[in-house]
Amino acid sequence: RPPYEERAKMARWLVHETTYGVLSTVDRQSGEAIGGVVSHSDGSRDHATGRIFFYLTPMDELTQNALVSGSSSSDGHRNGNGPCGALDPEDPACARATFVGRVLPVPEQDRSLAQAAMFSRHPAMADWPTGHQFDFYELHVNEVHVLDW
Repeated sequence: RPPYEERAKMARWLVHETTYGVLSTVDRQSGEAIGGVVSHSDGSRDHATGRIFFYLTPMDELTQNALVSGSSSSDGHRNGNGPCGALDPEDPACARATFVGRVLPVPEQDRSLAQAAMFSRHPAMADWPTGHQFDFYELHVNEVHVLDW
């Protein structure tokens, strides 16, 4: 665990130590904030890429909204099932970060990297139905907010 003073390292560590978070964006019809739990990966357990990948289906309205919205956010936090131990996820000593940016499809040249990252941390995804059109996406981060005590 990085020291709390090293906010950039803490943000990267949180993404790597967690496997899911809440992806939030704006509903294209109502203009209201919406979000949902999604799996993410920045690489295999022993190799962080520094990039936040998702494996999403366009059948999900959250994916549809994230792709047309100019901005989305994803959180990483030291939850009770992860590096936070028994602390409540809202305990100030339980570090959390919000990553703001744009969700975009992973370009062809990076697909093998995204696939290796996602399937190494979420192996069941490799068998998800092809008819649901799951594909690889990346959050292109332009802002990071860290809360750590």
